[in-house]
Amino acid sequence: DYCFNLHDQRTIFNVGDTPRPATVSFLAPAHDEERSISVTRGLSMQLIAAMNSQLQKMIPGQVGRYDDAFNHNCVGDTFQMLETPTLLFEAGHFKNDYQRESTREYIFHALAKALDTISGNKIKEHSRGDYFEIPENGKRFVDILIHNADIINPKLPEGSSIGVMYKETLYNGSVEFIPTIDKTGNLQPYFGHITYDCNNPGQLQVLKQQVFWSSLSRHFK
Repeated sequence: DYCFNLHDQRTIFNVGDTPRPATVSFLAPAHDEERSISVTRGLSMQLIAAMNSQLQKMIPGQVGRYDDAFNHNCVGDTFQMLETPTLLFEAGHFKNDYQRESTREYIFHALAKALDTISGNKIKEHSRGDYFEIPENGKRFVDILIHNADIINPKLPEGSSIGVMYKETLYNGSVEFIPTIDKTGNLQPYFGHITYDCNNPGQLQVLKQQVFWSSLSRHFK
């Protein structure tokens, strides 16, 4: 038996130190504080390595490895403690895919690869080492990154940037993405799913034409 634990993942995650979004992330959860590798956790790692080999053909460099800090209150960690090979799936962001339509397709291919590997008894073709080759996730994305934002908000110091995150809000039975200022200042370590530089007249014009501009600009008054 295997336990597949499926989740959505926020848009903040990048792969390693790269500006690539973690479109799919995996985790072989720990079963103890030492995060040791039991037989069942090792099987989880090998199966994740198999899925990663498939996804690298489709979204190279966009698969990450989630933090494996142990928490016995988490479902995945508990099943791993019960000696059931457990795999955590995180459906993350793909470019311009806030509805996760493309990501669902990649999760489907990952699941198909996992089932093929299990049913065909092919798990030994993949190693635990392959699992650790998957880069760990970072948390360096914002949804919208605006550089030289003092041009649109004179209250900010010169050269400041604004990081905007969408807040998912239920409105009339559907989810709307409301832009909210998440951070300001020197945001050089961060990446944007969309980036604008207000020093560039063309980009500034495009920014002011976006549907979110009216709600965003209210914060500047």
